[in-house]
Amino acid sequence: MINTSIQLFEHQNKKLSATQMTEQYLNEIIRGADTVCQAASAMPVQQDYARIEPGKVLCRKEDHMYFWLSMIFAIGFALIHYCSKYMSFLKETPRSKFLSISAGIAVAYVFVHLLPELNSFQEQLQTELEDSFWSFTEHHIYIIALIGLVLFYVLERMVKVSKRTDKLSDPNKAGSGVFWLHIASFFVYNSIIGYLLVREEYESPLGMLFYFLALGVHFITNDRSLRRDHQQIYDKYGRLLLTGAILLGWFIGIFTELNEIAVSLLNAFIAGGIVLNVLKEELPEERESSIGSFLLGAAGYTALLLLI
Repeated sequence: MINTSIQLFEHQNKKLSATQMTEQYLNEIIRGADTVCQAASAMPVQQDYARIEPGKVLCRKEDHMYFWLSMIFAIGFALIHYCSKYMSFLKETPRSKFLSISAGIAVAYVFVHLLPELNSFQEQLQTELEDSFWSFTEHHIYIIALIGLVLFYVLERMVKVSKRTDKLSDPNKAGSGVFWLHIASFFVYNSIIGYLLVREEYESPLGMLFYFLALGVHFITNDRSLRRDHQQIYDKYGRLLLTGAILLGWFIGIFTELNEIAVSLLNAFIAGGIVLNVLKEELPEERESSIGSFLLGAAGYTALLLLI
């Protein structure tokens, strides 16, 4: 009887010991998991929510928000181009005050937002190319911006020369060859802007909204210029191609990511194009542009940029 009691006591002790060991083991697992979670929470989290990682599931609420915002704004850009033929209320001469305000906004976007950003990109690029063949060039980013400006200047001159050619039946309309070259350039231009809508770095949703506002009004100005130069052929083909270019660029941006240097070069090219396209519309004397409206657009948009 005594032996049986002793055996039962020892058996209970063994069970208790096994239970304690199990609890201890589980507690160690829990403490280990807590340590991992604390370490993960202490790690710096990249706040670049505007970048949508290709091929990855969007798990954060911020990622979903930027994705849907970019899609809405891409559709907005596309609608601006598609509806361009119906914006007859925007007069060329005397120039509509809205177009002058739009030009001021676009210029402010370039000089207050884009150029300072390009300066930081230039510093990164200089470091990247320090030991390469291109290290002798000091201002790579600004050279790309200059190339963008020169390219669109050459296109404008080609359009003007084409209009003066006696062979054309309509002196106010550029030739079809020039039209397709012109549209091809703006197709690339729009595709880049659509891509940057997804891959540009935004500090907040307001940053993306201001990007949309600045380039949206810029597109309105571009559409008026292209319709003036190419008339019916632009309404038939041009506006549809530019509509598709925005959506194509956005779609590519969702699934493809370039490195920061490539994105900075695209931004520089766009900056040069914006400056030329704005100035060519505002400077000609016959347009009777409104300096007050231009200043209002530039000053107002600058104030908004400084507030965010």
